[in-house]
Amino acid sequence: MQGRALMDRASSFKGRTVVFALLSFVVGGSLGITLASYRHRSPSILTPKYGYPFKIVPTEDLRAEIRFYEERTRERPSAADLLLLAELYVNEAKKNEDPALFQQAKDTLGRVLILAPGANLRAWALRAEILETEHRFREAIAIGDQMLEKSVGSTDAWKTKVSCHLALGEIDAADAAAERLVALAPNLTAHTLRALVMVARGRDREAIFDFNRALELELGGSLPASTWSRALYARYLIDQGRWRDADRLLEVAERLTPSHPLVLRLKGDLAFRQRQYRLAVGRYQQGFDTTKDPVFMVQYAIALQASGDRSASRDIFLRAEALIRAEQEKKPFAHPLELASLLLERADPADLLEALTILRRESAVRQDMETLYLLSKSLVLSKQYGQAKLIIDRWLATGIRQARAYELAATVEEAMANPLRAQFFAQEAARLSRCSR
Repeated sequence: MQGRALMDRASSFKGRTVVFALLSFVVGGSLGITLASYRHRSPSILTPKYGYPFKIVPTEDLRAEIRFYEERTRERPSAADLLLLAELYVNEAKKNEDPALFQQAKDTLGRVLILAPGANLRAWALRAEILETEHRFREAIAIGDQMLEKSVGSTDAWKTKVSCHLALGEIDAADAAAERLVALAPNLTAHTLRALVMVARGRDREAIFDFNRALELELGGSLPASTWSRALYARYLIDQGRWRDADRLLEVAERLTPSHPLVLRLKGDLAFRQRQYRLAVGRYQQGFDTTKDPVFMVQYAIALQASGDRSASRDIFLRAEALIRAEQEKKPFAHPLELASLLLERADPADLLEALTILRRESAVRQDMETLYLLSKSLVLSKQYGQAKLIIDRWLATGIRQARAYELAATVEEAMANPLRAQFFAQEAARLSRCSR
């Protein structure tokens, strides 16, 4: 139900079903308050939390551990050691967004299955993670279902189902999986994933509640997870226009894991959204210098263009395009949205058809917010307003509340000679953009 109460969320941590009265809910026995007054009297529940309450102990060098197990499995290969090596590859690949390490993990899991055909659930979970990075979401979900046949309490399986159903735009299925996951393991990961579902539904208060609950439940020593949760929370707050809160979260995330690719990207995005284009250029350039990921170069070019330096931006666009196409020759699934974004932002009419082709292909395998936004934008630029309207209406029907969605809707309604609806959507976009910053 769209208006699900925040206290329902709080009670689910105990794994119990709570029935709300229409007018009030009794808390702690004698204290009776209405849901509305609960929300107003408990502002801390909806106030972003930033700090990391533990001593920051640098994460062990996974590369050194990887080298150790590579040598060990070269001399005396065993299924257990190979499985551990595959997990190390996946963790390092996620940390650095390195597709080559995902491939090494995939090859290593193949060796595990040869030595132990009846591999355990962790091997299946790693396989599902790799499939997700390749955008093979249906196959990952199928593995998750197989895992649940073996163990209905497999949190890895439920995590896979939440993230993959979200990527496919199957919000109801993602919501159901998130509820099961939180009931089984009410921890940082579970609440962060449920927060993402609430974001997709446009249920902002519940999203903030779950993001905050995630950070309340974090454990010391798990820096990658703590960084990941804060980065996703910051990304949401950037979209909501709450820039000061997002900046504080990113500051903590950067202290926890310096040079984390997602944190570097979001710091650039934040500066861009604040129209501090030169600062954004510097941050994106730093991101590329640190990671060599062409995604940063695309954003670098976009920021240069926004700053007015079109000559330099054209050169960077060309370099970024060359890097992405080179990667796609090795891995066809690499950076499709980034290439499409580059083609749209470069504003060359010759690029528009290719961008639209890429986005139609991508939307056939995933229906996440970014894919739908770029597809809608490409249709608007192609003056295919009717098709754009269908996608935007479906996107807004989920409850999602982003200024850019309403801006596109206003453009479409204006082009279709619906001035009153265009005015309404433009006002909604402006209102969302005026959120507390």
